[in-house]
Amino acid sequence: MTNGYVFREYIGAQFTGVQFSDVPVNTGVSFYFILAFAIDYLASKSSPPAPTNGVFTPFWDTANLSPAAISATKAAHPNLSIMVGLGGDSVQNTGVKAAFAPSSVDSWVANAVSSLSTMINQYGLDGVDVDYEHFGSAADVNTFVECIGRLLTQLKARFPNIKTSIAPFEDVTVQTYYQALWPVGQVLRRHRLRQLPVLRLRRQHGRRDLRDVLRPAGAQLPRLRLQAARQLRDREHHPAARAALAGARYRRRQGAAAAGQAAGVLHLVGG
Repeated sequence: MTNGYVFREYIGAQFTGVQFSDVPVNTGVSFYFILAFAIDYLASKSSPPAPTNGVFTPFWDTANLSPAAISATKAAHPNLSIMVGLGGDSVQNTGVKAAFAPSSVDSWVANAVSSLSTMINQYGLDGVDVDYEHFGSAADVNTFVECIGRLLTQLKARFPNIKTSIAPFEDVTVQTYYQALWPVGQVLRRHRLRQLPVLRLRRQHGRRDLRDVLRPAGAQLPRLRLQAARQLRDREHHPAARAALAGARYRRRQGAAAAGQAAGVLHLVGG
């Protein structure tokens, strides 16, 4: 067991020859390397990279961060886990953004579960970190939530001990996709308590496990729900608010099924 502290480091995206042994592993923390990245795109020198609808392949430095290297470094460090990041910013040096662009929910999920299961077994991975930073024009929030929720649900069923995490960053548009995947973030937004961006939490709490940071907010949820219900009841009697409330309820119903798919599936590191 470690002391409850967590350190995570993305590795392999720049193809500069970095090896696991180049990064010292602190034995007192839960240490995570995240391979950057696995992408569902097909790179081609003769044409622009094209999306593969959930068929993920390694786009990290596999020559230095190979299955053998992963096995050796995990054997040397019992507190070390190695995950794979999905998406990232771009398809290597092509200038093409690695956007989330599924052809359909069912086909994307089937392809993603199959290809990532193979990758987890081949490389001996301990988890998946969702790090899409760009989204295709047809990929709305509900589609993203359903695809990622179903993907992680099925991976958890196949590999019960894997870790799953999300990596939203301080971009308003990007965070709208991830907030629906984070039940705690949904509750905080509902009660007008702004969700602190992940980077801000890290600045305030260092490498402290984010679960410990968010646990006090979770303890207040029953009181906040009751307070919100009373406020909603009062607003419903105001004529000017009725139309807005009706529209909000409709939108909430539309996204409830997809959001429910992800609830309870995602975990912060250590989940």
